[in-house]
Amino acid sequence: MKNAVGTAGMITVISMSCIPIIKIWIMFMMLRITAAFCEPFSDKHITGVLLSVADSVQTVFSMVITAVML
Repeated sequence: MKNAVGTAGMITVISMSCIPIIKIWIMFMMLRITAAFCEPFSDKHITGVLLSVADSVQTVFSMVITAVML
C-alpha cells in the first residue's frame, strides 16, 4: 500500500509539472530562434541580450527539472 501511494504521488507531481516545463522550454526556444532571426538585421548587442536571456531561461529550466526530480 505504501508503494502505491508513493507511486501515485510521483505521478501526480510529474503530471502537475509537465505544463510549466513545456512552457519554459518553448520560451527558451523562442528566444533562441528570435536571436537567430535578429542576428543579420540588428546590432550584436541586441542578439547578445536575447542569448543572455535565453541562457537565464535555460538555467530556470534546469532548476525546475531538478526540483521535480527531487
